[in-house]
Amino acid sequence: MRARLLVLSLLCACGDAFAWGHQGHEVSGAIADELLLDNASQQVHQILGGMPLRVAATWADCAKDVTQSDGGFVYKPDPKFHATCQIFETSEGIARMEDYVARNWDNCQRQPGDDPCHKAYHYTDVAIQHDHYELGFSGTSDRDVVAAINAAIAVLQGQLAPAPFSIKDEQEALLMLARHRRQLRERQLPLPSQLKQIAHAS
Repeated sequence: MRARLLVLSLLCACGDAFAWGHQGHEVSGAIADELLLDNASQQVHQILGGMPLRVAATWADCAKDVTQSDGGFVYKPDPKFHATCQIFETSEGIARMEDYVARNWDNCQRQPGDDPCHKAYHYTDVAIQHDHYELGFSGTSDRDVVAAINAAIAVLQGQLAPAPFSIKDEQEALLMLARHRRQLRERQLPLPSQLKQIAHAS
């Protein structure tokens, strides 16, 4: 019962609210912010450096504006989404996005014309004829959104991210999870080790 206090459970609970677009991510992140109890809120605050989930929920989409250029990676904001991404456009924030994309650009097996690996983390394309997700179905892969969620959870559990993902720390994992959480709602998740205290608090 107390496990419902977990950040992951709360992210899961609000995943259906306005699922698409930056406004949808912000709204469902804001709902998660409101549902967090004190201990969970403090843990999120610590991991994200004070950033609310409402804001964190747009980070992975903003990182998609990092492009390969002259052998390196450069953040070039899309004017259409610039207002949403401005909060990440500090020198440290831009460096984090560029570093994340550089590590997750071609670290997976992809065919010519496929998205860079980090963009593939945002979706899965399971046919509507299936009533559940199963790796191996057409449209699934080891780099889709379900695999990305599992990789982020692994890092939050104190483990290394499985291949092909490169997730350098808990903050990066929670930034990814804040955006990808919609897929969590019907999944039974293990208890992240660094959040166990939330389940047993008071």
